[in-house]
Amino acid sequence: MFAIRFFLPTVFVGLAIVLTAGFAAKAEEETASIQGKIVFDGKPVPKGKVSFHPGKGKPIEATIKDGAYSAENVPVGEVTITVVAKGVPAKYGDLKTTPLKYDAKKGSQELDLELTK
Repeated sequence: MFAIRFFLPTVFVGLAIVLTAGFAAKAEEETASIQGKIVFDGKPVPKGKVSFHPGKGKPIEATIKDGAYSAENVPVGEVTITVVAKGVPAKYGDLKTTPLKYDAKKGSQELDLELTK
């Protein structure tokens, strides 16, 4: 009885660790790391926010500073991109009107965006 009382919890804890590690590894394998520069009318966007909206789930947001951004854990597949920054037309900040789309691939990648009026 004593052995069972201590053995079963140990088995459950071990199983939980293995399952958690497996899910974390799978999630990491199916994401992209996207970095790049965002310019508007040929000039770097000084500051703002860029968001990657997958078909399902929450958007991944990144801060824009001096035109540069870096977004981690972006889901693989087609994403719609929104950019919200002072001086950038509102169409880029609205999920329904932004023309920006991207097919995110697994791993690290560069994506520079050139916005116009």
